[in-house]
Amino acid sequence: TCTKRSPVMPLVVIPPGSLAQGQRKEEVVSEGSFAHSSSSVTGARRFVLDAVTGEESTVEILRLVASELATNAVIDAQSGFAMRVVVNDHLVRMEVPDSSTVLSVMRKSDAATVTGRGLTIVNSTVARWGVTPSPNGKCIWSELDR
Repeated sequence: TCTKRSPVMPLVVIPPGSLAQGQRKEEVVSEGSFAHSSSSVTGARRFVLDAVTGEESTVEILRLVASELATNAVIDAQSGFAMRVVVNDHLVRMEVPDSSTVLSVMRKSDAATVTGRGLTIVNSTVARWGVTPSPNGKCIWSELDR
């Protein structure tokens, strides 16, 4: 997964570059699990609505990103997935681990292409994103500054 464990706070996510070394901010962590089903994409969007409060534009961006990352897991990875949303004063981080070891990449698409635009959309809407390999698959993460 994309999570680092801390002996002081059991589930602290420290996004790359978001906090100075040793600095801790109050965080709210929400976690959910979703089946390998197209209906899980809708569930992921609802999950984000429950996990994040704030400006409507921020929530809408996060719903879009959740939809794209969930679709990536269901269609490309052909697996169920987890979703972890971490909210603090400075950013919202979304993590979507799945069971595929194939690392996701942005694809080139044209006007005739129907699929394959998800990570391009994510790239254009968030401040940072990436893919972290793990022994059981991978985790696609995104960060949106607040």
